[in-house]
Amino acid sequence: MTEDKKKGSIQVGTILIAEDDPDYRQLLSRRASRMGLDVHQAANGQEAIDAVNECEFDALVLDLYMPEHTGLEVIDAARKIDPDVQALILTGSASVETAVEALRAGVYDYLTKPLESMTSFELALSRALERRYLVKENKRLFEEIQRLAVTDS
Repeated sequence: MTEDKKKGSIQVGTILIAEDDPDYRQLLSRRASRMGLDVHQAANGQEAIDAVNECEFDALVLDLYMPEHTGLEVIDAARKIDPDVQALILTGSASVETAVEALRAGVYDYLTKPLESMTSFELALSRALERRYLVKENKRLFEEIQRLAVTDS
């Protein structure tokens, strides 16, 4: 997400929502669209991996357990392409073990289904997108400092 992609409380970015429950996927997609996001959808882990190979995403919203590949496997595939992509994991079968595994995989947030409120989803997604922006901006500034240091020498 670049500076021109931030508009007050409306955010602009591209996200992937991978969830094998079509009704839940639609619900999350509608909420993310209302936030101003460009939303892509996947019904299973393989569709999600195919999507990350075809499109650059600012954030991924992934069901932990999907047919074909888990959400963590999708994150692994996505991070090989873009190490800074942010990810949220959703699960209906939360455990300490899966939460620790998700955090070790670099997941921004781990949410349990059903969500307490859609506001918690929106807040987690907004914060993940903000982190994405800050990481990219930090890299850009570091590169600029390096460029200036070389030209000033």
